[in-house]
Amino acid sequence: MSYLSWMEQATIACFFARGYLNFNIFLSLLRFQFFNSSITISMNTGKVKFYNKSKGFGFIIQDGTNEEIFVHATGLINDIRENDNVSFEISEGKKGPNAVNVKVIS
Repeated sequence: MSYLSWMEQATIACFFARGYLNFNIFLSLLRFQFFNSSITISMNTGKVKFYNKSKGFGFIIQDGTNEEIFVHATGLINDIRENDNVSFEISEGKKGPNAVNVKVIS
């Protein structure tokens, strides 16, 4: 995904406040954040079909629709394994839907 994490945003704000970034660069970074952030569609549940920890990606089968949703390591809140039940949000990526904010549920 191409959006800035909260830590990156805080770092940029500190650099601006301390005078290391001029105002135009600061505005450019804010525009990048706004126009490149993904749109969250909904909260869902499902089961991890496949996840390769070394490659950092896998797929989740969404409950109800049986649709496969791509998941990347950057979208994980907890570590996941195959057959884990998870909750997640769907975000539209460049190549289709992505699971983000993925949490293991019991």
